[in-house]
Amino acid sequence: MTLALKKQTILLVEDDPSLKETVVELLEGDSDYKVITAGSLPEANTKVQNQKFSCIILDWHLREGQTSEKLIRTIRQKSKTVKNMNFDTPIIILSGALNTVIINKIILLVDSILVKPFQPEQLINQIDQFVKNGRPKKSA
Repeated sequence: MTLALKKQTILLVEDDPSLKETVVELLEGDSDYKVITAGSLPEANTKVQNQKFSCIILDWHLREGQTSEKLIRTIRQKSKTVKNMNFDTPIIILSGALNTVIINKIILLVDSILVKPFQPEQLINQIDQFVKNGRPKKSA
């Protein structure tokens, strides 16, 4: 008797409906991933507070004119009073426009940055690596 492996749950925070649908199809199509989506930072914040994820994929610039930096810092924050289930969850940033200043601000908080348009294999390879090996150790 073989036991079915539990699908790994990925959070995708993306406000572009077309890209969101493409990524969901890519990850759920031929893989063992279940994708939960959020189209805004408040929605994503609620989800990371209530569920543990194997990997989090964040669009850097969302329509409400905000970046994902505050959410990333919230995810990485350790607190004695607030349970943070996703502190060590790997984070992948998707962006069409990142400059050196932004990259330097977030490089130690995220685990991968993919520039749009990206190759589907790049995203799948990153997720596979993070799910298998966990979040890479970084030094300041």
